[in-house]
Amino acid sequence: MIAEFTDRRLLDEAESGCAAEIAQAEVGAALTVRRGEADRLSVLATTLADRLPLVRAAMARGDIDAYRAGLINNATRNVEAEHLDEAERAALAKILPPAVLGVLG
Repeated sequence: MIAEFTDRRLLDEAESGCAAEIAQAEVGAALTVRRGEADRLSVLATTLADRLPLVRAAMARGDIDAYRAGLINNATRNVEAEHLDEAERAALAKILPPAVLGVLG
């Protein structure tokens, strides 16, 4: 949801040079967090939507929290696209119980 909002706001405000700042301020206000935390959450949400769909799904189901999603994001940041699915699954396998892993497919 944060990723979709941020992307939409960036498209809406593309002409102005401060679209990201506006999106961060609005996310921060909605979540009642400071701008730095709003920025971190916006970047994480966008990354999960773009690169780590299994982590995003696990987070949406409540299987992991934003902290753990951030750890997986950091651990896979330099993984090339062709190996990303394998790395994502391996990272999730370390923190999720086997019954939840079966849901991932």
